[in-house]
Amino acid sequence: KETTMFWGSSFDYAIYEFSNILWANLNNKREQQRLVQVRQQSMAKLNIIKAQYSSYDIYPDTIINGWHNVVATDNMNFCKNAKALMEDNKIIKLVVDNYIPINFKQMGKIKKAKSTITLQNFNGEQLNIVELYFLYDIDEQILTQPPLNPGYICFWSDIKNYNDILLDFNGKRMERFSVTFNKEPSCFENGMICKIVKPGSYSYLARGKGAISWEDTFEVTENECVKIRLGRY
Repeated sequence: KETTMFWGSSFDYAIYEFSNILWANLNNKREQQRLVQVRQQSMAKLNIIKAQYSSYDIYPDTIINGWHNVVATDNMNFCKNAKALMEDNKIIKLVVDNYIPINFKQMGKIKKAKSTITLQNFNGEQLNIVELYFLYDIDEQILTQPPLNPGYICFWSDIKNYNDILLDFNGKRMERFSVTFNKEPSCFENGMICKIVKPGSYSYLARGKGAISWEDTFEVTENECVKIRLGRY
């Protein structure tokens, strides 16, 4: 599945989390404190990375085809590891956490084992400029294992009071439904609540108006989209 097929905020959480951008719980002081600490740790790591990078005298301007470990940073909020798929010296895929595809656009050629991209949300809007360091390929270019293919979970509802549903996925509150469906939708249709997930076991608990509720545990495999209906029995 190509990353460009997705749209909307349901998948953008990956970019915001990766970038240490506070996009939810704006009044949550604990979350704000956590992000401040993460940013401080990221900048400390960045200083080490840049010192190591600057210690070399010779850099490759061409990176061989295949998956490579890279260091990604915006020089302000984050410095994290990722995986980049190279083809003809171009970055064609970028994956974080070893399974989450990130939407991006490469801005220029690779020069001195370094490139610049812009992170984009799934509406194609630019979020921030990111530098990628091919630090692990300077001495000798080394391919890494391909990332996992993610799974996908899409919730949908066909009840009248759909906007009263409170959905917790793996203990984390999700966004509210924006529409109700009169028939079962295809995965990723507008109005579904969808997430990119690592293959594994997951659970959810949802509560509607009155006594109605839904709860279950299920498995997700690579490249699988699990559709879950929250409706009357």
